[in-house]
Amino acid sequence: MTTQLPKGPIKDIITWQTKHKESKQECGVAEMNTPGTTKDSREALHDTRNATDSVKDWRSFWKDVLNETKIEEKMSVHKQKTIDNFLDTICCALEEMSGEEVFDCFFEAVQSEHEYKEKEYNKINELMDFLIGLK
Repeated sequence: MTTQLPKGPIKDIITWQTKHKESKQECGVAEMNTPGTTKDSREALHDTRNATDSVKDWRSFWKDVLNETKIEEKMSVHKQKTIDNFLDTICCALEEMSGEEVFDCFFEAVQSEHEYKEKEYNKINELMDFLIGLK
């Protein structure tokens, strides 16, 4: 039985931790649960004769850890989800209203959201004025 990784940021954190542990093992960093290696590891810290980068190709390492392509995929997934939601709303609305009525509803919704955000902006702006000492 295999365990599925959770999706989203938790998966990225687990992936990063796994890659980090692997890179530590590759460069010979001692773990506390490995008896006898901590002293050797401590002594090896001061021995620079064989010093190398702990991560050979750090650019590809971080690219794999961050997985930049996943960010683009997430953006396209959210965009597609929004398009689907708009499509569902428009299709349902057009069954009962004309195109002009649907447009009016959309305009009213956007205007309502704009007024709400403007009120929120004014509140936070007033708070900033108090914090700065302008009021």
